[in-house]
Formats: sequence, C-alpha cells, structure tokens
Amino acid sequence: MVMVNAMPTTLCKNMKPFKTGWRIQVKILHLWKQYVTTSGETIEMILCDVEGNKIHTSVRKQDVKQYERYLEVGTWKFIQNFTVAHATDHYRTTNIPFKLAFIKESFVTPSDNLSDGNYLMLVNFKQIHEGQIKECILIGM
Repeated sequence: MVMVNAMPTTLCKNMKPFKTGWRIQVKILHLWKQYVTTSGETIEMILCDVEGNKIHTSVRKQDVKQYERYLEVGTWKFIQNFTVAHATDHYRTTNIPFKLAFIKESFVTPSDNLSDGNYLMLVNFKQIHEGQIKECILIGM
C-alpha cells in the first residue's frame, strides 16, 4: 500500500467514535475469519498497542481481499483511517468499549517491532468459577 504521512499515533484506549482520521501502531495478536449469513466472510482481529491496550477490529467482506495480505499475526503495523464504533456487550472481546472497522481509505503499513510480548490478560480460575469475569471479554488462564 502507499506510504502515508507520519501523523502522530494514538493509543487504543484514547480513541473515540465519530472520527476516521486516527493512526495507531499495534501488534496483531489474534486474527480469524468469520462467516455470518447476514454479512458474509469478515476478518476479525485483536490488536494491541505498546501499553497493552487491546481492541477488536473488523475488515468487512467487501474489503477482505484488499487487506488480508497485509495482516499477519505477531506483526506490528501502523493502521490509519478507520471507523471507531461502540462495541456491544454480546460481541465485546476486549475491555475497551469500542471496536475498529476498516474502510476503503484505511492504510496498513509495516512498523518496527516494539515488543515481543504476548500481552495476555491472565486471570485466576477462582475468578472465572465465581463469575467475577465478564463472559464477553477474551481472557487467558
């Protein structure tokens, strides 16, 4: 993809809805394809910034071919121009109450490796057993 101007990056926890001019530097922690009868096959990802803030991200069916070759688990990327929307509890996979969605104008470019960390959010089994953890948030044990 075309290189973009070096506008400042924003941490995932500081992004808010109703703006598309964000630029983030993130590691792709998880990536999977999902098929939904109403919207077709999408790419779903969990991205993480250098502080460990994770956010769920989607690439719509019509944009999958444009972006899939640039997305690889474990790599750091700059991502620019995307939408930020409220994540509903039923589909919320991270603590951040928002979800990102790629648009036609999104850019994905390589970034230096900022950390080899896996950014797991570990909880103990007792918390899970006692129902102290939100079921809609991805966790590790």
